[in-house]
Amino acid sequence: MVNVQFGASTKDLWVLEDVYPETEAERIVKANRDKIFGVVSGLMKAFSKQKGSLLVTEKEKRYEPFWHVGGKSTFEYKRNTSYSFPVLPEVIGVKINGKEFKVEAGNPEIHFGGEDHCFEQMEKEIVQSAVTGETKGLQFYLKAKKRKLVTAKELTKDGAVVPIKHRASYLLSLIVKDILKPVHADIMIEENIEITQFDLYFRPVWTFEVMETDTKKKRIVEIDAVTGTLTRVDTWTKGLREMVGKDTWFDIGAEVTGELMQNIIPGVGVALTGGKMLKARHDKKRMAAQAKKVQSAYAKKKKR
Repeated sequence: MVNVQFGASTKDLWVLEDVYPETEAERIVKANRDKIFGVVSGLMKAFSKQKGSLLVTEKEKRYEPFWHVGGKSTFEYKRNTSYSFPVLPEVIGVKINGKEFKVEAGNPEIHFGGEDHCFEQMEKEIVQSAVTGETKGLQFYLKAKKRKLVTAKELTKDGAVVPIKHRASYLLSLIVKDILKPVHADIMIEENIEITQFDLYFRPVWTFEVMETDTKKKRIVEIDAVTGTLTRVDTWTKGLREMVGKDTWFDIGAEVTGELMQNIIPGVGVALTGGKMLKARHDKKRMAAQAKKVQSAYAKKKKR
C-alpha cells in the first residue's frame, strides 16, 4: 500500500504582516483620486469652480486565505525486463559473466533477461487561493514577513476573514494526483508519499468605500497591505468575524486520506504494482539527464 505521511511542519497557520498600515493605505487611496474616478473626471474638476474632496465613507480590513502545499513521492522497486542488442552476422553466441547466450538463426541479436532496480521521485508545489482557486501572483507572498498563528480567531480582533471555499482535502487530491504514478514492478521495495508542506496563509487587504463630496459618486477600492497595490472593485468582499475551527479547514485525517487514495487509484495497493508498460524513449540526452537526477536522489536517500 502507498504510505502517505505528513511532515512535522505541516498544518500551520500564518498571517502576513502589514507593510502598509491603515493610515498609509488611506494615503494611497487619496493620492490616486484620478485612477479611482477616472482621468476625464479629474480633468473636468481641474476647470471646475467647485473643488470637492475625497471622503472615506466606509473601510474594513480583511484577510484573504491561500494554501501552500508541497508533496514528494518516492518509488523504489524491481522488475524483470528483456534486453537485446545486435551482433555481427558471423556471431553465433556471446558469453556474458560466464553465461553463453546463443544467437537465433536468421536473427543477429542477443536476447537475455535482467532484473531492473528502479528508483523514481516526483515533487510538486501548489500555491493557490483558498477562495477562488487562482494561483497567479501568490508565490511572491511566501517571501513576505509573516508570523505564526495559534488560532485564526486572532485575526478577528482587527479584521474579518474571507470564508474558505477550497478546503485541505481538495488541495491534497490535486497534489497527490500529480505525484502519484503507477509503475510496472515485480517487487515493490518502497512506495511513499510525503506531504512536505501544508500551510494556510492569510493575506491582509484594506477595503475602502470613497465618495467625491461634490459629485456624490462612490467607488470601492482595495489596497494590498503587503504590496500597497491599489485595485478598483465592483463589490465589497465580505468577511466573517466568527471563525470555524482549524480542523474544519484541515480536513485531512487518516480516514479522509485513505478514501482519497482509493478514489484516485481504486484498489491502490494492487494497482501500483501492475500498471505501467515500458515505453521506448529515443531521446538519449533526456534519458541521461533523468538518470543523473535519479541517481543523485537515490544517493541522498541512502545518506539519511
